[in-house]
Amino acid sequence: MTLASIAMVGIIYHALLAARWHPEGVQWVADLIVHTITPLWFVAYWLARPHGALKWTSAIGFALWPLAYCVYALVRGGFDGWYAYWFLNPSTTPLPLLALSILAQGAAFTIAGLLVIAADKAVAKRVSRSPQPSASPSAP
Repeated sequence: MTLASIAMVGIIYHALLAARWHPEGVQWVADLIVHTITPLWFVAYWLARPHGALKWTSAIGFALWPLAYCVYALVRGGFDGWYAYWFLNPSTTPLPLLALSILAQGAAFTIAGLLVIAADKAVAKRVSRSPQPSASPSAP
């Protein structure tokens, strides 16, 4: 779930948000680290870990955290009027589009989960097929 979430941070940021935000200085460095370097680093880290434990039925769980965040963001915004993302702002987005946005996020994270599970299974299969180093005979 973590891999899908952090990868989606990078994907959503670069696809929907980066063109609307032009940080400078320290904000640019923080933005680069959070939205580009961290997702890429985590994917590389994940590839180096053991694989094969994920189940197809877990894919729906990949959407729970983002959908819970949408609820939180809407409730919080209802209290203080601040919405972190334009696609979750009911004062500027018609309710049918807002609902569609939330459903699309749930679907995107579920698809990301399915892709992660498929990658997990593929990497595990590839590793299990690779020749294992044999123990060298010890010298007498």
